[in-house]
Amino acid sequence: MNTMLIHCLFLGLALALSHSAPPNLDMMMADMGHDHSHDGHDHAHDGHDHAHDGHDHASEGHAHVHDGQDHVHGVTGHDHVHDGHVHHHADHEHVAQIDRCEAVEFDAIVPDASGVPLFFKGDFMWRGFQGPSELINGSYKELIEQHAELGKINAALSMIAADSDKHVFFLLNDKVFSYHDQTLEAGNPKAFSEVFPGIPNHVDAAVECPKGECVRDTVIFFKGCEVFHYETQTKMVKSSHWTHMPNCTSALRWQNNYYCFHGNQFTKFHPVTGSVTGTYPKDARDYFMKCPPNLDMMMADMGHDHSHDGHDHAHDGHDHAHDGHDHASQGHAHVHDGQDHVHGVTGHDHVHDGHVHHHADHEHVAQIDRCEAVEFDAIVPDASGVPLFFKGDFMWRGFHGPSELINGSYKELIEQHAELGKINAALSMIAEDSDKHVFFLLNDKVFSYHDQTLEAGNPKAFSEVFPGIPKHVDAAVECPKGECVRDTVIFFKGCEVFHYETQTKKVKSSHWTHMPNCTSALRWQNNYYCFHGNQFTKFHPVTGSVTGTYPKDARDYFMKCPNFGLLSNHTERERCSHVPLDAIASDGLERAVAFRGNYFLREDETHRDGWHASLVSEAFKEVQSDAEAVFSHARLLYIVKDNKVFAYKSGEQYQLVEGYPKTLQEELGMEGPLDATFVCGDYSILHVIKGQQMFDIELSVSPRAVVHEARLPFPKVDGAMCGPNGIRVFVGAEYFEYKTPKLLAYSRMRPQAHKITLEMFGCDH
Repeated sequence: MNTMLIHCLFLGLALALSHSAPPNLDMMMADMGHDHSHDGHDHAHDGHDHAHDGHDHASEGHAHVHDGQDHVHGVTGHDHVHDGHVHHHADHEHVAQIDRCEAVEFDAIVPDASGVPLFFKGDFMWRGFQGPSELINGSYKELIEQHAELGKINAALSMIAADSDKHVFFLLNDKVFSYHDQTLEAGNPKAFSEVFPGIPNHVDAAVECPKGECVRDTVIFFKGCEVFHYETQTKMVKSSHWTHMPNCTSALRWQNNYYCFHGNQFTKFHPVTGSVTGTYPKDARDYFMKCPPNLDMMMADMGHDHSHDGHDHAHDGHDHAHDGHDHASQGHAHVHDGQDHVHGVTGHDHVHDGHVHHHADHEHVAQIDRCEAVEFDAIVPDASGVPLFFKGDFMWRGFHGPSELINGSYKELIEQHAELGKINAALSMIAEDSDKHVFFLLNDKVFSYHDQTLEAGNPKAFSEVFPGIPKHVDAAVECPKGECVRDTVIFFKGCEVFHYETQTKKVKSSHWTHMPNCTSALRWQNNYYCFHGNQFTKFHPVTGSVTGTYPKDARDYFMKCPNFGLLSNHTERERCSHVPLDAIASDGLERAVAFRGNYFLREDETHRDGWHASLVSEAFKEVQSDAEAVFSHARLLYIVKDNKVFAYKSGEQYQLVEGYPKTLQEELGMEGPLDATFVCGDYSILHVIKGQQMFDIELSVSPRAVVHEARLPFPKVDGAMCGPNGIRVFVGAEYFEYKTPKLLAYSRMRPQAHKITLEMFGCDH
């Protein structure tokens, strides 16, 4: 039987099973003549699952498919905040569902009073191991009502209370909500310190441990690498550090076993000692939910003896799902049925997070939106200083723009996925040839690239390149001499931190227990950032000390996310964001205005009150967002967007001049897009930058036309402005100063770079 025929048989079987009971893959494989030996541990097939009949009921609302998207009706109308977003769910409003098979990191997991496991993420929850998401407000509406003040669910646990019934406890910030049969108990919420004295609030996860499995009735709390055993009767607290364990973001007691969930993976542990036995982590989608099966891995398994380690399996999680998309076009990304797709560059099979993916030539692969709380696998600047963000098969260049498949730039990494798994970490270093090289760490291998070309002899063994450092690190970042004592690479693995000196190969290990578990790390503008989940913490590279208020949301500072952060501090976010500016100018009243996405910053006229952020749509409603270029002339502020020019009178409020917008061709005699524009003082020459060219346009004549052209020392700029002290040219996170336009046009050497966030906006995060 050839491979294609066997694949077809599996697909046919999947289609048949998709309308019946969840398949037990071990039994399926055994029926094909394979020996599967289990060691007798319990398997949770689908004993407590709520299977929906295809009408998908979400509490009292109804789920359905609309424009290719699953939607669920809210039960009651409410406003709340989650991860910095304001959400309003009106009665019967359609809310796009979350697919938990898409590598969801759960906020909390807890069995309800009847033993059905509940999975929580943001505003959504799932009952059992299969079925669609539903809004939390249908069952625990008080949690949603408190989101604006308290944020997301930190943890949840189920315990026998004083009335001898099982109660479910939700921990949000510094409050505890106790429910009995989905009814909030009187007097709740209570202060966290009142219910669990001696335990710090803002815990990451919690799980109950009854007497017999722990010495006494206990709740185990996780916060970073710290673990707290809280005895419910005596209220005694014992703290310890389980540095061998990953940072748990949720925890679950299931079938008398204990599971730490981290990312989309889990690790089984002993509740008293934290010891881990067996091969972990494992992918939660393989064991705790119903997700499309790994057909290629099943194929590879055929003809082999399968000895399972006896851990709890939710075997309703291996059905075949078909998304109904059949794509034939090629060569570019497009939107189909409400989904963004991108074409693969080369065909390949590989494994990511326990699932085999095949990307054929020109196959359409749904894009990942990094604004949806993505936890990156690695972040690293390339040789030219552009930060690259990696997640699974995808990467992003810079702080905005769509995802692309890694195989277009670093194809060898994808080719090795089947054997090595996902990227663990990445760093950028000056190598022996004095050029900057990018190093990717996958499992026990190191891949060194120069200008996106894999160097000869690579990949190399991790132990050969970084002797003394354990493999499977969580994150890594370079630290040059001057910022560290010597040229160093800092590795993160759980709460352990390893400083590796590149010249001497000496290793110094320490425990930064005050820090969250870094899943990626980045050196940017001589500062050091630990990324964890969708947040980041700035730290000192030698001591690990953290100064300031952290963590912060990465979407506020390291990427351009439309409609995100509606209740965050706009001014701080826009001042401190590392996302390049869209445009900058003086507004004609000696006030500098800087545009980025949906917001603009305006400097106080006296320069004493600093910068203040406002929505572009409120001040310039005709523009709405994403200004392309701006300049001021004759006390008017001009904004360029989409080949149109908008002219505004400057004042307490900006007023659109009658007759505008005009086409760019009509106004300036040229076509867009433009990168930057500026006018110096009362001069009538407009300097327009497109790519590496600067064009001078005389504004005092009509029709307007280019009178001079020059080539700049920058391949591309983000913005430029002219002020009393000369010209500032903005490139990425830096700006460069020139005394006159002539010096800018004819200089071939770049002047000293200045940091935008620090030197212009006065922000050092």
